[in-house]
Amino acid sequence: MSKPMNPAESFFVRYNLVILVVVAAVILSVTVYLSYQSYIAATTPATADIKSEIPTNFDKQTTEKIESLHASDEEGIVVTEPQGRYDPFTE
Repeated sequence: MSKPMNPAESFFVRYNLVILVVVAAVILSVTVYLSYQSYIAATTPATADIKSEIPTNFDKQTTEKIESLHASDEEGIVVTEPQGRYDPFTE
């Protein structure tokens, strides 16, 4: 004879494979989510802690040099090459 089973035990015996698959999917989902959150936290540091040592403005001499540059669509620009060198882009 079999022993009498309470309703909870009969539920777990009947649906044990479904319960296993659902629990495994939940655990994997939580693991992937937490791993992604830690990856994001590690790859995007807070910018408040970074102190920039790069100057954000130019001095007068550099500004004058930038203003004296020509545009790429201007014609008649003469470039003198140093002696003993050749232009590898000409034939």
